[in-house]
Amino acid sequence: MKQIIDLNTWERKANFQFFTGFINPCVNVTCEISCADAREVAHRRGESFFIYYLYAIIEAVNAVEAFRYRLDGEGRIFLYDRIDVYVPVKDKTGGFTTVRVPYNDDFARFYQSAREQIESVDEHDPYSVEAGNTETDVVVVSAIPRLPFTSVTCTQMHSYGNDYPLFAVGQLTADNKLPIAACVHHGFVDGEHLVLFFDRIRATLERIGK
Repeated sequence: MKQIIDLNTWERKANFQFFTGFINPCVNVTCEISCADAREVAHRRGESFFIYYLYAIIEAVNAVEAFRYRLDGEGRIFLYDRIDVYVPVKDKTGGFTTVRVPYNDDFARFYQSAREQIESVDEHDPYSVEAGNTETDVVVVSAIPRLPFTSVTCTQMHSYGNDYPLFAVGQLTADNKLPIAACVHHGFVDGEHLVLFFDRIRATLERIGK
């Protein structure tokens, strides 16, 4: 479900109007998140640490309202009540295919759904899921587990920004810190929202790592 935002009564009207006129209204931020306990628990259980941090990211997206705003080509602003996640995963051809994992606030149920989606990929058809979706109630999380990075600049889809936020996750550091890059529309997301977002990821990984 989504609701159309009335710009005239919206508390972020001034912020949005300021940034939406920029050539690039998006901002890119990378933060390292400590995750030693969650990684150890995933390893001990024989489970996917990737799905652990995927859950932490999408849980934070749904928890922080600023990450659920969207803008369309006609200038309308929407607020979704739930956001799912697109994930590019390797298929049997050696390429990748994007799957959509529905958000579930219950970690065990999300884990099971994500595992089934990922394990069922068997064809090289990278963008079919995205092409078939007319809504923007998603984010993209791309894992680059063999690439250590300290910053990422994401592609931009339109002059008014991306259809949805983009995230990239890099190689785990020697001291168990995970670099997570976020590309978001600055008309919707401020520094304070990014603090809340990354703090939420950190807290969720700590919770599921107990």
